[in-house]
Amino acid sequence: MNYSRINIIGYIATFLTIIHLIPQVYKIYETNHTISLSIYSYIILFCEGLLWSIYGILTNNYLLSIGNIINLLFLIYILVKIINNNYNIELEKDIDIDIRKIHNLKWL
Repeated sequence: MNYSRINIIGYIATFLTIIHLIPQVYKIYETNHTISLSIYSYIILFCEGLLWSIYGILTNNYLLSIGNIINLLFLIYILVKIINNNYNIELEKDIDIDIRKIHNLKWL
């Protein structure tokens, strides 16, 4: 196979790597809902992207690195939103439980 055709495959793969998370990021941005997303899956994706970026830098394959570094930015956004939303949900549950306890103790 011609070297330029191999590069085209790499460019297409990098482009797909960059855009594959855009629909998810957009949906999170629009709805601010992350309850159905698995934090573990996104942590694994983050580690994968980080390792591929490091590998690309060490092997001077900057096409691989650039795609994964951009992907890491999207993954950081998703992980931050998951952590923030889940923390807020847990905090609201804790507040509701405490308020119920207080209402139940009012008869004292």
